[in-house]
Amino acid sequence: MNAARWYVIYTKPQEEDRAEKNLTAWGIETFYPKIKKKQLNQFSGKAIEFSRPLFPRYIFAKFDAERILHKIYNTRGVEKVISFNCIPTPVDDQVIDFIQSKVAADGFVRLNDDLKRGDEVRINDGSLRGINGVFD
Repeated sequence: MNAARWYVIYTKPQEEDRAEKNLTAWGIETFYPKIKKKQLNQFSGKAIEFSRPLFPRYIFAKFDAERILHKIYNTRGVEKVISFNCIPTPVDDQVIDFIQSKVAADGFVRLNDDLKRGDEVRINDGSLRGINGVFD
């Protein structure tokens, strides 16, 4: 039986790319959601676009924790697997599916324009159901 589940990997600072590439080299399925950011060039005044992680220092990986958790911890760029009581905490497939459904053809996550920074949100479904937060 394949016990592969999605887990959240906490990376070393600014090593999301490195961790994702190294996990992929192990044959582990990963999901590293990114967004496009725009910034004005201070010298030319032109807008430039660049890639940023949707969740800085976090990526997702699908693996059988009982079988290869030791490989994950020994992967360059990985700091730890998000756990509760020292047990890796799986992420519901529905959460991953939802984020993946927001990825456009260019590979970047499209965030809904109707949410603005500071808006209060409530998670209505999934493992985080009932949690209130502030959109950032």
